[in-house]
Amino acid sequence: VAIDPRDSKKAWAASSFGLYRSEDVTAASGGWKRLETPFRYSTDVLLDPEDPVWLIVAAHDGIFASADGGKGFRRVFAEVPVRRLLRDHSNPRHLWAASDGRGLLESLDGGEHWSKVEGSPYICHCVAQDPVFPQRLFCGTEGEIRFSLDGGTVWTKAVMGIDPAPAVYAIAFDPQNNRLAMAGGTGGLYRSEDG
Repeated sequence: VAIDPRDSKKAWAASSFGLYRSEDVTAASGGWKRLETPFRYSTDVLLDPEDPVWLIVAAHDGIFASADGGKGFRRVFAEVPVRRLLRDHSNPRHLWAASDGRGLLESLDGGEHWSKVEGSPYICHCVAQDPVFPQRLFCGTEGEIRFSLDGGTVWTKAVMGIDPAPAVYAIAFDPQNNRLAMAGGTGGLYRSEDG
């Protein structure tokens, strides 16, 4: 779910049935309406904090962008399953996308153009950024978590202490304590207290 930064009643939601928009999430019905899109299965949505009519959507068949609040979409990255999107908290024009088959993708222009982060895991189910050190990135993959201390140039396997290690689909940091992180996957929920 992405909330409009200029109007907290407006929101967009990615789902397995497409992309939905609500003009008033506080209404009894929530006011959700499915948008007409060139994709059906969507997994994540980001709004530009400076221009909330600019949407980036992760979908089963690529990354799509809308410059008009969801009235029209165009594919901005190839037909590959994309699971998650992340905005760099130190640079709002820098985005990442976790994909199956192309690894971690990045955009340096707010989502208009995308390229592969060379050396990233081939399958990347999710991506997370350290809330204090923006160069520290994490990718959840099949059976492990990989991390980079330099913004994605070099990747290292994290020690999870679980055998067999699960596929990891979500990683989140405590915004007040970057040493505390949680990872969710096929084996359940895991906690790290050492970052």
